[in-house]
Formats: sequence, structure tokens, C-alpha cells
Amino acid sequence: MTAPRWALPAVLVAAAVLLVVGVAAERRTPGEGAEHRETGEHRETGEQPKAGERSERVAGVDLESTPLVAAAVAVSLALAAAAWRRPRRRVLVAIAVVAAGFALLDGGEVVHQRDQGRAGLAALAVAVGGLHVLASVLAGGAPISAGGPGRAGSGPPAP
Repeated sequence: MTAPRWALPAVLVAAAVLLVVGVAAERRTPGEGAEHRETGEHRETGEQPKAGERSERVAGVDLESTPLVAAAVAVSLALAAAAWRRPRRRVLVAIAVVAAGFALLDGGEVVHQRDQGRAGLAALAVAVGGLHVLASVLAGGAPISAGGPGRAGSGPPAP
């Protein structure tokens, strides 16, 4: 049995919404780096993270900066629209790969939030990660449109 046509776009949109909720909640949570996340500035004193304190940067990039969060949400929404309008093999493969990549980042966020003692934010990160894994699985098993921009499977049969 295949998932309904709306399932993959709905999962992508839900993951994007929960990502925004999680980032907003984390920015309002007191603790390590709260001022840093709000201003987007790095530590002025040049001090390194203390033992047990993880930086929220990967390769020098703040993954929770407003522009990157907005870009992730925009990519998720664009992929949701593409899944709805043109569920073709290339689109579905792109969705599966991007969603799997997002799920890996979500896993890192779960570990970070757990290490900081923020169970609620860790649970939210688990939910976002689960939605990204589900999107990847749905994209991998979705019926592929052989025809025009109609519904999946509504085009002429593949030769």
C-alpha cells in the first residue's frame, strides 16, 4: 500500500514548522550561548567552549543562524511543493537525500540538547528528526509520475 499523495508534502511542512518552533524555543531558553544565538555574534573574548560545552558551529558555520534556518525552511517548503506538483524520480531522490541530511543534523541537535539538560528541546529535535526520516522513507517509496505535471501515476504508462 502506498501513502496518500499529500503525505510527503505534509511531513515536510510539519518538519519545517517544528524546526522553527524548536529554534525559537531554544533562543528563548536561558543557558549556554543564548546571547550568542540571539545576536549571531561569536565570543568576543576568543575563549573556546568549556569542557562538556559543545559549539553549535559546524566548520565555522552557525547552523542555527537566522539565514540558515530560513534557508532550511525554504528548501523544505520548495521540496514539499515539488513533491505535490511533480513527484518524479529526480525530485523524489532529491527529497530523500535532503531529508536524510536534515535527519543527521537533527540527530546532532538531539545529542546537544540532551548534553545541555534540555529534555523538552531534545524531544522536539527527535520529533523533527523522525519527520525527516519519514520524509526520506516516503520519498523512496512514493509512486513515480510517468506523465506530465498531474498526480502520481496519472500519466501514460511507462514504456
